Amino acid sequence: MCGTNPRGHGESSYIISDQRHLFEDATDAFSTRQPHKWHLEQEKGHGRSDKRNYKILPVEGNLTEAVTQRWSMVKSLIRVEHEVSKPDVQPKKETRYYISSLDLNDLSAKEVAYCIRVHWGIESRLHWQLDVTFKRRCLPCTQELFRTQSKPSS
Repeated sequence: MCGTNPRGHGESSYIISDQRHLFEDATDAFSTRQPHKWHLEQEKGHGRSDKRNYKILPVEGNLTEAVTQRWSMVKSLIRVEHEVSKPDVQPKKETRYYISSLDLNDLSAKEVAYCIRVHWGIESRLHWQLDVTFKRRCLPCTQELFRTQSKPSS
C-alpha cells in the first residue's frame, strides 16, 4: 500500500512475502512483542461479519541491522489480522503486514486503519474499472476466439 495519511505526511506499504528478510523480521517482531498501539474493527453486512485487528510496532529494535539499512525510511510495522465469517462456513483468516514511514506518535491506530482501508477501497475500484473497460472477465473466451481465428489455413 502506498499513500499519504490523512494529515498529509508519511506513507505505508504492504509487505510482499518475497521481501523475505523484511517479512521474516516483521513476523518475528509481532510474535515476540506486544504492539504499542492497536485498533479493533468489527462490522456486519452483505451476509458476513468482518473483524480486523490492527497492531502497530516501532521499527527500532524489531528489524535486523541489514534490513534496517536496506529499509532506512521505515519507522513502524503494522500487522492486520482479518477474519471473515459467514453462516454455515468456516471463517476465513488472513494476516497482512505493512511497513510505514509514519512515526508511532503521528497517528493513532484507528487513523492507520483508516489509511489502509481507504487504500484497498481505491485498489478495488481500480480493478473494477479495469475489468469493465478491458472486459477482463471475458478474457478467456476472447483468447479462445483469437486462437481459433489466428490458426493458419491448410
